[in-house]
Amino acid sequence: MIRPPPLQRGDAVAVVAPSSKLNLEQPRLAERAFQILEEDWGLQVTHTPKLTRSHLHLAGTDQDRAAEFQQQLEDEKVRAVFCIRGGYGVARVLPLLQPASWHDKPKWLIGFSDCSLLLHYLQRHTDWLVCHGPTLASPQFVGGPQAGKNREALKNALFKLEFPSTPVQFLQNAESVKGRLSGGCLSVILSAMGTVAQVDLTNSILFLEEVCEAPYRLDRMLTQMRQSGQFEKVRAFVFGEFVECGTINQIKDVLLDVLGDLNLPMAIGLPHGHGEVNHPILLGQWAELDAQHNVIHLNTTNL
Repeated sequence: MIRPPPLQRGDAVAVVAPSSKLNLEQPRLAERAFQILEEDWGLQVTHTPKLTRSHLHLAGTDQDRAAEFQQQLEDEKVRAVFCIRGGYGVARVLPLLQPASWHDKPKWLIGFSDCSLLLHYLQRHTDWLVCHGPTLASPQFVGGPQAGKNREALKNALFKLEFPSTPVQFLQNAESVKGRLSGGCLSVILSAMGTVAQVDLTNSILFLEEVCEAPYRLDRMLTQMRQSGQFEKVRAFVFGEFVECGTINQIKDVLLDVLGDLNLPMAIGLPHGHGEVNHPILLGQWAELDAQHNVIHLNTTNL
């Protein structure tokens, strides 16, 4: 895997809208986010989507959204591409992209939720490491109670390549294991099965998070992935935020009941996902679940 070079002040970056259209509150958040990137981070925002662009529930037609992303990937001056929001829509864009035309100069792609499909698709076709982190027009980046800390963590990741080790709680099989960090939002990863966006979980530490899904729905999604063979080459599971998905005990019970007899290390507690805290992680990077210290090291090499 190829890690893009760290950002520097003065670098050109772009913002794209590959998923849902902005709601009434989000244009204000987006404008403030653009200001932060330029004035606080010292970046040159060379492209932003038209904030009122819409088609049905999407941020424009499939062709518009695909063309926007394609252009920013092909622009050699652009050093990073930020997704403005998630929601739904990336799956409709992917078949229209032309990855063969993307150049060899790695750049950062930052997003999560629905945009995690875009992260994995880019990684499959370029071998670039990608950044699972907050979208710009969200309280995670602007206005939320943890927005300042989220921005600081994201800036340190992109400018200094800092991905700190993070405490976790083992649910079972507390064994140290290394693997490539992969995954994202459970329902989105599930939706990619059998499509051009299917996520390669070979030798992975599989990271999963979710929002607004009842415990029985978590059970159903995990069961479908298991019965379709998606977990056969997974080395360990690590879980992030499960926001409005039931109590923590209900969530733990489902995870252990569906996955426990796989006898793989399982840990919970990553500050990543749809909650107030959403720190960046580097998908594709080798990580280590460290049972001795109850942490996950997010920036290791394959030794």
